[in-house]
Amino acid sequence: MVDCEPIDHELRDCVFSHVEGFYKRYFEVKAWSVAVDELARELSPATADIPRILGSHESLSTWLTLLLSHPRAVNLITSRFRVQEGRGARLIYLEAPDHSDSTSPGTRIRLFGQVNPLGTPESTVLDFLEHARTVFAACPTRLFLHAFRLHGAILELWMFDRSGAYSSPPLDIAHCPGLLVKTLAGYALMTDEEVGLSPFIRHDGLGSRFITFANPTDLDAQRFYLQEQPATPHPARYTNRHLSSSNSPDATKPTTESLRCYN
Repeated sequence: MVDCEPIDHELRDCVFSHVEGFYKRYFEVKAWSVAVDELARELSPATADIPRILGSHESLSTWLTLLLSHPRAVNLITSRFRVQEGRGARLIYLEAPDHSDSTSPGTRIRLFGQVNPLGTPESTVLDFLEHARTVFAACPTRLFLHAFRLHGAILELWMFDRSGAYSSPPLDIAHCPGLLVKTLAGYALMTDEEVGLSPFIRHDGLGSRFITFANPTDLDAQRFYLQEQPATPHPARYTNRHLSSSNSPDATKPTTESLRCYN
């Protein structure tokens, strides 16, 4: 196991909070925006019901299942939400179906969220950031990662890439309950590219990776399989949260240091 520096040290000066226009950038004027608006009109919970929904593992799982089994969603969304108890908060994973030919254990998690109904964000933020690093480590070819935090009635949307973390301004779902449905349904309808998975490297479902220049669902398309052992003596590797390769100025340094060499 590779030793990693503490997450608060690694992300020092690399977290950009309350970025204006965040929601518009990732959730508005998309191919799925109309479907999301329709779901929000029909499924938005009453403000008084939000504490009950978020209050237990069972109630949250049931509500997420109802969201994705709605007639307007069932034919559009193939991913599924999974709720897991974490340290001081619940974790929600949006996962691709097991039979998808684009998934491996590392890419099955499309995004994740942290739910803390007691509303104490400071106590769980480091766990949240650490978990993002863990998801990245499981898929070194990932370009970026969406995530969210829901503490009390305050929703924060996050995006992590190889250079840092970005978050939206706080969103109050008590004043706008439909925003919770719109956000979760929007996440579920995002394409592979929109959730940060590489559009170039696919998985055949049997543990092998390949590249194709045609539609990857076309079984007759030519596939170029990748060897597990790289051809270069210095393979790309995951250093902390970064992907380093032999074409960086110094492949032994984290990418943050390498980027400074390019400036």
